[in-house]
Amino acid sequence: MNASEALTPREIQIMRLIVDGFSNATIATHPGITRDTVKTHVNDRKATYFWINPEIGSGV
Repeated sequence: MNASEALTPREIQIMRLIVDGFSNATIATHPGITRDTVKTHVNDRKATYFWINPEIGSGV
């Protein structure tokens, strides 16, 4: 993994909350985090994952 693929501290914080089972709305109640911030970080990671693993994104 190169530096451009590493998670930022904010992404790590949000991903940990998601893994712990919190919803986007609940995560957005944390100071400095909005629903749009959560959606952006989740969508960025999904896009990266499917770009690296295209066979998964295509349903193959």
